[in-house]
Amino acid sequence: FAVLFFTAITCYVLRYLTVERSRKTAERLFGKYAPAQVVEQILKDPSLAQLGGSQTVETTLWFCDINNFSTVSEKVTPSELIDMVNAFFEEMARIIHRHGGVIRQYVGDEIMVIFGAPSPLENHAKSALAMTVEAFRRLKELESKAGGKPGFYEIKVGIHSGTVVCGNVGSSERMEYTAVGDDVNLASRVMGLNKQFGSLALVSQESVDLAGDLPEGLELKSMGTHPVKGRENPVQIYEIKVLTE
Repeated sequence: FAVLFFTAITCYVLRYLTVERSRKTAERLFGKYAPAQVVEQILKDPSLAQLGGSQTVETTLWFCDINNFSTVSEKVTPSELIDMVNAFFEEMARIIHRHGGVIRQYVGDEIMVIFGAPSPLENHAKSALAMTVEAFRRLKELESKAGGKPGFYEIKVGIHSGTVVCGNVGSSERMEYTAVGDDVNLASRVMGLNKQFGSLALVSQESVDLAGDLPEGLELKSMGTHPVKGRENPVQIYEIKVLTE
């Protein structure tokens, strides 16, 4: 009996260690793309990692691209440019995940982030605003420490909240978690308005309303209502002013 008991315990321990090791490996790999709570949800419900499974959810979309990317890139070698871009994405990913955002994609020097899907977020609009504050402050800190060394220290941001359809698209070999809908396009266009205003960060009325009390470290300045391509009605826009600590 003692031998059988010892064997059973040994098998249980080995199985536990194997499963736990596989789980940790999955968390480490998935963690490069999503915050811990999203990884946990996928591990609990593997169906979330299958094609389809679309759901209509209210989210906040956060877009950014590097300001003066072309100007800076002309001053460095291709190898240095790749290192700079990767360093920028590394810093941004840490901040995004810390605030519960899911990186949807990198396109050139642009990042698209979803707040509120696939894992629900209590106040996704406020999280996006708080993340913006931390991102601007961190980039300013890095610029100060760089001592004139080239790098990407300034971004343009657009934030908008609305209803989107989220799900996995692609093929059985390669898929992506994505969000589609008019509100995704609007978020991107809000970011694009920075060029027109000469600003660095803009947010729509919808996100401001959802956020409620603003996170510490920012002020909003009304930029009025503006027409946006593809929308019948103009959109109320605010400039985000990040305050120094």
